[in-house]
Amino acid sequence: MSELPAGWEWARLEELAAPIDRAVTDGPFGSNLKSEHYTETGARVIRLQNIGDGFFRDERSYISLNHFDRLRSHEVRKGDLVVASLGENPPRACLIPELNAPAVVKADCIRIRLADSVDPRWVLYALVGPEGKKHAANLIKGVSRPRLGMSQIRQIPIPLPPAAEQGRVVATLEDHLSRLDAAERSIDSAQQRARMLWKSSMNGLLSAFDGFPIEPLSMLLREPLRNGHSGRATTSSSGVRTLTLTAVTKGQFSEEYTKLADVGRRRIDDFWLESGDIFIQRGNTPDLVGTSALYLGQEDWAIFPDLLIRIRTNEKVTPEYVHLVLSSTRVCATSCAMRLRG
Repeated sequence: MSELPAGWEWARLEELAAPIDRAVTDGPFGSNLKSEHYTETGARVIRLQNIGDGFFRDERSYISLNHFDRLRSHEVRKGDLVVASLGENPPRACLIPELNAPAVVKADCIRIRLADSVDPRWVLYALVGPEGKKHAANLIKGVSRPRLGMSQIRQIPIPLPPAAEQGRVVATLEDHLSRLDAAERSIDSAQQRARMLWKSSMNGLLSAFDGFPIEPLSMLLREPLRNGHSGRATTSSSGVRTLTLTAVTKGQFSEEYTKLADVGRRRIDDFWLESGDIFIQRGNTPDLVGTSALYLGQEDWAIFPDLLIRIRTNEKVTPEYVHLVLSSTRVCATSCAMRLRG
């Protein structure tokens, strides 16, 4: 471990827990929490879907208050640290906000009730920062399904400054983060306006083809539409580079928007990218389903995942033109009609 400033010390995550029974616990397993226990309202269930990489996602699931009473040993409250024991980019963690309802953690979600002597925000930032992820990488078990069990999470080292220093660093960091959030919102707004202008321009250009023949997309294919490869993310060097949905959302095919996937013994010959491939998102948030992107990169650079549909066009039309049409608001998502000169 790296050398710390004077007055700082290393502490295992479990050493920062409150001095109470079950300060570190995971969710109920097996028959204690099954699908039939879920309800429309009641007590919240904190699942892996709620744990962002340093932030809380407000995905909502509930169980009855009566069932919550039977699971009180797994209760989670405002200010508790919750760490995902599996999934991408470990250690993924967040602090629980005010939920306005009682709550429990689900299996694979490790709840840590921290001692009053530490700032929960400091522990969170230290845990999900580069140093925390570096230490966690040495503790991960499994290849095809990376896991940080409770025993490994307990052992993650956290650099601990004096209490006053914790507060000062956290305040400075959050000030910078708030500026970054504002910048990201500004960029998102600009990108949204750019997309609207793009679609408006495409609509204007395509209006010149009104009155020309229309053919369904099926008549313009060199081969049938194809869903991508279904595989779990992996940190193993034997994993295969795979596109993420963000690559299509942003229209940017770079290593930043890929991940490694475990392909096992399955053949993947038909999933490699070719220049001219068009990809459409078949699964995402409602506003992004149907988003398309055109790949013009090198052959066999990556494969594509199962939430993307691949289009390979025949000699009747160019992939560039099909992509432009798919990017316009004039195209009906159900028919994908192509306007051609004939």
